[in-house]
Amino acid sequence: MSSGARFSEDDIDKIKNHAIIAQIRAQLGQVVSTQGAKRDKAKSSTKNENLSISGQPITIEIEPVAKPRMTQRDKWAKRPVVERYRAFCDVVRGQTEKLRKIDVYRIDIEIAVAVPKSWSQKKKAEHIGRPHRQRPDVDNYVKAVLDAILKEDSGIYSIRAVKKWAEKGSLTITGWDFNHKGKL
Repeated sequence: MSSGARFSEDDIDKIKNHAIIAQIRAQLGQVVSTQGAKRDKAKSSTKNENLSISGQPITIEIEPVAKPRMTQRDKWAKRPVVERYRAFCDVVRGQTEKLRKIDVYRIDIEIAVAVPKSWSQKKKAEHIGRPHRQRPDVDNYVKAVLDAILKEDSGIYSIRAVKKWAEKGSLTITGWDFNHKGKL
């Protein structure tokens, strides 16, 4: 018998998963604090600002996560893919507070997927800005974003989603309410 601690593969996966979730939540804290400083500066500069977020894009710098297939078992058995999805939803929820307060009926989502680090510089340059036509599917990204933003998404009648390659992962979300006077 050895006196050193040994970890099973499951223990190692749990440790890696917790590190990923901690990194995402730390990223949430950085993004929220940056947005808060911008918001405070804007409030101090204009007293009569329009409080409506309708038609204004919200950009969140985070690697997008597609909604996984989930089962009843995922409530108690914490699979890494489900934990990453839940951490992603926490970040998106934290950044879209104003959007969640309006009656959204139309939403545009731009999903920027980071090019893999293993790709050559030439291949990265060729793909940045081009359509992302690999898995995960765009509808799974949309499901994840809608689940994070809205409690009930049955009121949305129009969704436009674009999935493309980028240097860094991000989401740009634009929602419209019924009082918005812009183009449909």
